[in-house]
Amino acid sequence: MLLQFVRYSNLLLWKLKLNKFFPFQETLTDIEKYFEWRKKDFEKDYPLITKCGIDLKDLEILDFGCGLGTKLEVLENFSPKRIVGCDINKVDLDYAKRRIDGKFLNIELKLNTETKLPFDDESFDLILSFDVFEHISDIESMFKELFRVLKPRGRIFFKFQPYEAAYAHHAMRILLIPWVHLFFSFQKLKELTNFVNLDILNITGENRYPAQPYINYKRVPLILKQLKSAGFNISTFEIVPLQGNTIPFAKQIAKIFNLPFFNLYLSSIVYGQGIKRQ
Repeated sequence: MLLQFVRYSNLLLWKLKLNKFFPFQETLTDIEKYFEWRKKDFEKDYPLITKCGIDLKDLEILDFGCGLGTKLEVLENFSPKRIVGCDINKVDLDYAKRRIDGKFLNIELKLNTETKLPFDDESFDLILSFDVFEHISDIESMFKELFRVLKPRGRIFFKFQPYEAAYAHHAMRILLIPWVHLFFSFQKLKELTNFVNLDILNITGENRYPAQPYINYKRVPLILKQLKSAGFNISTFEIVPLQGNTIPFAKQIAKIFNLPFFNLYLSSIVYGQGIKRQ
């Protein structure tokens, strides 16, 4: 009943052409615009990295969950000693290889599994993780791997959408209604997005959403606890409130951000830094 209500409410928004008031519609359907959006996104991320006291120059860096490699070529501009991107998705990684092949000699790409990273112990000074933690199926095992491949006193910078955030369902290309994932299991969410994609296909003639990406439904306190258990000291952690490019009227909604119960629900992302304990 609830699933059908959400489906047809979303369909009504599309039929009224209200989707143009929601963010990401073009950037998520055009690959070049997606790359440009990701590069601009890094312009917002970089001050957060420097706020943590991190200088990228001369470091051996792992971009954990690099996907299509959108940020790898940007990282090259900061003169690191070595850049390695890894991802579990071979299709995305193959695209990244084709894109950077011969252009960036300092960049390597590796395929990892759900529980193992293909690197020696103490290989990296810094791990960067953008929008990945919410997709890890076995966070306990993977956090131990991230700890293993860091050098002593190495750092991990992480940024991700918390489970409670408005579009943490990651279906914003087609599912305009925020926070719906809070009411469905992952299997039901997949079912909903399959229905919604058919609806949008009938309206636009476009398959805008090939598949629902896996989300692990792990809440922020558990993720931080698992990082600490893996051997990291969390030296920085901040919640960033809703931005104007997240949902319509985001800034107005975020005025109640300081109320303790709402802070994660009215967030856009969280970010922080972990330092490897010796």
